[in-house]
Amino acid sequence: VIKKPSIKDVKKFLKRKIPVILSVNSRILYNNLKQKITGHFIVITKYKNGIFWYNDPKDGRRHSIKEDDLIFAWHNNILDSSGYLLIIEK
Repeated sequence: VIKKPSIKDVKKFLKRKIPVILSVNSRILYNNLKQKITGHFIVITKYKNGIFWYNDPKDGRRHSIKEDDLIFAWHNNILDSSGYLLIIEK
């Protein structure tokens, strides 16, 4: 199914224990506007009390991000590359 994804979709999959792969703007994610490459993928694994937890392939670690900051990084990636939401189900 192809549709415009929303933060509600992310929360819905996480509630079902399904990790979500998001395409985000790395300049915003890392707060580094000098960075040339902007497209980056992260794996969202948990949501609780306005905080998302994600795994970052850049360093292989788990990080947290406020909901508003994640939405900003996700939606601002649309201008430079794409704002994808991917899930993998059995």
